[in-house]
Amino acid sequence: SDQMLDTPTNNFATLNPLDSYINYLKEGNLEAMHDSTSYLSVRGTLAPPTGKWYYEAYIETVTTYAHFGVSNVKEDNSDRLQDEPNSWWYRTDGSTSYNSGTSENASLTAPSDDDIVQVAYDMDAGKIWFGVNNSWILSGDPAAGSNEVYSGLSGTLAPTLVLYYQLDPITMNFGQDSSFAGNKTAQGNQDANDIGDFYYTPPSGFLAL
Repeated sequence: SDQMLDTPTNNFATLNPLDSYINYLKEGNLEAMHDSTSYLSVRGTLAPPTGKWYYEAYIETVTTYAHFGVSNVKEDNSDRLQDEPNSWWYRTDGSTSYNSGTSENASLTAPSDDDIVQVAYDMDAGKIWFGVNNSWILSGDPAAGSNEVYSGLSGTLAPTLVLYYQLDPITMNFGQDSSFAGNKTAQGNQDANDIGDFYYTPPSGFLAL
């Protein structure tokens, strides 16, 4: 699980230690933990301004609130990035939120231990979808571009993880390791360009970062 698919011409995103306030990054900057009772964040290394993108996150144990989504690289992530403008989120209590912490959809089924959260976002149409274990919430269909959780995405957006006292790791997969550092059995699913190693097949048209 420690051998990645990166090459000099095909380099996958990771969590960015230069754009992070999370306490612990491990496993090639794909695994994050946080032992403070405060909300702190880490963004990914790639933020394409156009195109359709997909990533996954493995939750070993749900402890408190983890936010999965995207945020503008120009926003300060030193404190409560989920409350900043130009950010869109799904979190482990089963709620969603967007710009400046506006909460919606508070009664969704929350993910559990050993679950995989999925994020698909379309920078051209300005839409984002969230899923758990290959079931897209709110009847979303990223491939068809319908029933998105949020529209109106804009800015230079990077995949982002916000944690609050998360003592067990959250492990990201931007296409390099569907075993999530050996926690799951690798599935080997690729995007439409035959790139990546995902646990679930990315929605049609959505690519690895």
